[in-house]
Formats: sequence, structure tokens, C-alpha cells
Amino acid sequence: MHPEKTLRKRHKREGRQPVGLENRLELASEILLCAVLVLCPWLFGTTEPWSIRLINFMNYGLGALLACKIVLRRRSKADDTGEDTNHGGESRWSWVKWVPPIGAVLLLAYTAVAAWNARAVYITDEQRFEYLTFIPWLPHSYDRLATLERFFRMLGAASFFFALTDWLGNRGGGDSPAYLSQRTKRLLWVICLNGTLLAVEGILQRLSKTNKLLWLIQPELHVWWTVQFGPYAYRSNAAQLFNLIWPVTLAFFLALRRELRQGFGKGPETLLVLFCAVMAICPILTSSRLGAAVMALMVCGCLVWVGLLNGREGWKWTAFLAACLLILMSAGVALNWQHLSRRLEKVDLDGLNLRSEIYVNARKMADDYPVFGVGPGAFGAVYQLYRDTPDQYWHAYAHDDWLEARVTFGLVGRTLMLFMLASVLIPPLFGLFASGNGGWLGFLYISAAGMLVTAFWDLPFQIYSILLYFLTVLGLISKAWPCYSRK
Repeated sequence: MHPEKTLRKRHKREGRQPVGLENRLELASEILLCAVLVLCPWLFGTTEPWSIRLINFMNYGLGALLACKIVLRRRSKADDTGEDTNHGGESRWSWVKWVPPIGAVLLLAYTAVAAWNARAVYITDEQRFEYLTFIPWLPHSYDRLATLERFFRMLGAASFFFALTDWLGNRGGGDSPAYLSQRTKRLLWVICLNGTLLAVEGILQRLSKTNKLLWLIQPELHVWWTVQFGPYAYRSNAAQLFNLIWPVTLAFFLALRRELRQGFGKGPETLLVLFCAVMAICPILTSSRLGAAVMALMVCGCLVWVGLLNGREGWKWTAFLAACLLILMSAGVALNWQHLSRRLEKVDLDGLNLRSEIYVNARKMADDYPVFGVGPGAFGAVYQLYRDTPDQYWHAYAHDDWLEARVTFGLVGRTLMLFMLASVLIPPLFGLFASGNGGWLGFLYISAAGMLVTAFWDLPFQIYSILLYFLTVLGLISKAWPCYSRK
């Protein structure tokens, strides 16, 4: 069909409204996405029921906006059937983009069935189970209400992720490369600025030695300032958030430097160096042993990646970056050596808040419920039954997200999770060394890998704000795969 006839047909039938309406929906999505990413850490990490509900509703709004955009695009596509929409070699891999949504639908369906087919309802006030009739060959749960809560949180997280990837994928033209579109830049500036403000606030809060988060509220658990950092009552969660953001900030700086080709200190991207330094030092200042160790591993990973990118010819830049990161780590250790040294003296397994006890009991739970698990979100209710004595502490989490996924989702649910994760992380690996992305992908993978390693010894994915930031990193990784982007 001739382009002019197509345009006239669209104007006649739609009066230009769908195009304008979709632009407004895109703007609304951008505002809401940035609002979620800004607010979720400041709302005490989005760990309280009221803050979880608020962020959930915002994410549901993103899902509704995405649904409206999909409907408008389908209507527009029906009017433009004569246009050539095949962009080069994208059609060969176009099926890849459907894998994560299919996995998300299956995982949500699995959780919904487990709640509907609950084996029991746990009554918290009476600390007892009320057993129900259930179908044993279907997913089930020993805590229906907790599984329902986990379903709604997963629905919100899925809405956020797919709204983010859709918004990032619609690049809207421009001269920037696909991996660093104008939308990506705006999003990253928001993340970097917000992360820096969180770091500064956390440092000032530590210096004031207040026991109140944000100088407002004293939490019921972790009441002392030495175990808090910023808006997070648990210092390790704060370290995990910063370990997610600082490698992305470093990648953003290097990508802008490559794109603008300006000398150091001659562009606004130089601010990112300061932002990265402030955030990278925080995992050490939190006194989190795991956070500091993962930060050191990520620094090594970044240096190896920069060395691979620059080769022998760029050894000076690699050496300069290594010196800067080494000085930064040394400064962090020196500033917080008094607290960090005390914690390093208690590095034995039994001293890590009785983690070994949790792991032994959790593995017993996993062995007893291998296929479907005890139900998403039901770990805390069932854990009490596996304590050797009533004097043992009643833990709500396994402090090992991989093990907790095995306990709560079982083999079937965990397989769906790994399927989704692999569908996002594996395809972009084919472009890891592509000259066009300026090494951008490698730093994103380091950020994601740091969190996946952390999950072996802690609970980052149980914290809603950290989960959403991790999904943001995954979204940025997925957009490096060509079949996802639309001009």
C-alpha cells in the first residue's frame, strides 16, 4: 500500500488520536516507572505491608498502561497491513521475545493454583494450621494468605518488568545507539541520582548514630544504628542495593564517554564518576561482610572486563581504573575499620546469625516437599515445625534465596524461575563482545551476577525494592538483544 494512502487512511479512521494517545501513554509509563524506582528504596526498602501495597498498585498501573499500548498498536497494525515491518534479521529471532512472558504467565499460574489449592491456612494469632481439602497432584501451599500475598507481589513485579522492557524497547528514533537510547539515558540518570542521594543519606545517618531510619522511625527488629543503613533496617539489604547500582553507573559513564568522545572532566558524564565512588564505598561502610566481599569480587570482575575490552594497547586506562578502585576500597575499609574488623572476627558459620541451623532445617523441608514445595511465601509458617527444640529461633526466611525457592516453589516452580532467568540472560550473551555496545553489557552482567551470588547467602529477592532494581538490570540486559527494540 502506498504510504500516503496509508497515512490518509489512518488519519480518517483514527483522527491522529492513537498516535498521540500512545505518546501520552508512553509519557505516563516513563513517569510511573521513574516514580517506582525513586520511591521503593525510600519507603524503608518497601518491606512494610503499606509500602508493598503502594508499589504494587503503581506497578499494576504500569501493567494497565502496557495493555492499552498493546491494544493501540494492534489497531494501528491492522491499518498498516501494507507496510513492510520486517527490519533486517529480526524475524529469525523474533520468537525469543515471547519466552519471558510465557514463563511469567506459567509462574503466576503456578502460584495462583497453589493458593487456590491450599493444603492449609495458617492462623498467625493462634499459631496453628487449619487444614483444608486439596488435590495432591496440583501445586499447593501450607499458608494460603502468604501465597496470595506472594502472587500479588509477583504480579506487580511482572507488570513492572514488562512495562519497563516495552518502554525501553520503543526507542523513538534518535542518533544514539540501541543499547543507550535517549530513554535509557533518562532512566539511568534517575537511577544514578537516586542511588547517590540514598548513599549520602545513609552516610549522614550513620554519622549521626541515630536509631531511627531516615531520622523518622525506629524499626521493631534491628533497632540499633550499627545494623541499619539509610532507609533499610538491615544493613546487608542496603549493601545489596548499592552493589546493583554502582556497576551500572560505571557502565553508564564509560558508555557516555565513548559516545561523546570528550576528554575527562569536559562533560556532565564526569559527575557519574563521583556518583559511582559514593555508592561503591557504601557496601563497606554498611559493615556488611557479605556486601563488602561481593563488592570486592565485582571490582575484580569490572577490572577483568575492562582489561579484555582494552587489550594490551589500553593497559594505561585499565591500570588507572584499577588504581582508582583500589584507593576507593582502601578508603572505605579505613573509614569503617573499627566496626568491620569486629564483624570479620566472627566470620565462622555458626556465628552468622545461626545460618547453619537455618540451612539444615530448610534442607529437611526441601527433602520432604521436593516437587511442589511448601508453597510460595509459606516458609515462615512451616519452618517452626522443623526446629529441634522450641528454644530455637523461629526464622521467617532461609537467608539463602536459592534454597528458599527450592523449599517454597519445589522442583516445578524453581524450574520455571530458572527458565525465565535463562530466557533473559542467555540471548544477549551472543552480543557480549560486539563492538557496538562499548562493553556496556559486561558491566550489567557483573551487576546481575553479584546479586545472584549474594542470593546464596542472603535474602535480596525477598526485599521488594531490591527485586525491582534487579529486574531493571535484567530489562537493560534484554534490550541489548536486537529483536526487542522498536524504532
